[in-house]
Amino acid sequence: MNQGKRQTWKTIRKDGRPALRSPSGEVYYGTPSEVREAALMPWHRKSLAESLKLQRFIRQKGIYTADELRECCAGCRRDWIRHDGGVPDGARVEIPAKAYILLCAGSRLVRNGVKDFFAELWRSEIDALLDVAEAETGRREIPLTRHERAALERLRETSRA
Repeated sequence: MNQGKRQTWKTIRKDGRPALRSPSGEVYYGTPSEVREAALMPWHRKSLAESLKLQRFIRQKGIYTADELRECCAGCRRDWIRHDGGVPDGARVEIPAKAYILLCAGSRLVRNGVKDFFAELWRSEIDALLDVAEAETGRREIPLTRHERAALERLRETSRA
């Protein structure tokens, strides 16, 4: 691709159907198998599932025909593939304001930057969960769904690139 041009996702028509072309040239029609292959982050998969439930609810109310439902669902899948298409910058976690203020103040107390403090906090929590997993299953690994495994593998691949 041309180095001088900005790399963007494009909505196109291919084979007479709406499609999405990634900056690398891959074409997505919005099929369930494309979503699986894209290995969306788990929180994006959940949002996609909610979007698809809404589309099906609208269909139940008689607003969509079966063909319109199919195209709306494909459009939702394409949108989430595009949204998730870059290297994910991390999940957003909602923390109660009081807890966040106290944790930030506590990070100052131990003379640690807030980002480093939270990174260490997450590491220690994951270690604790690994201990629980070992006690429960005899293996020091947190049981993951196939989608979580795929997302973690995707993260490993993008961090190597």
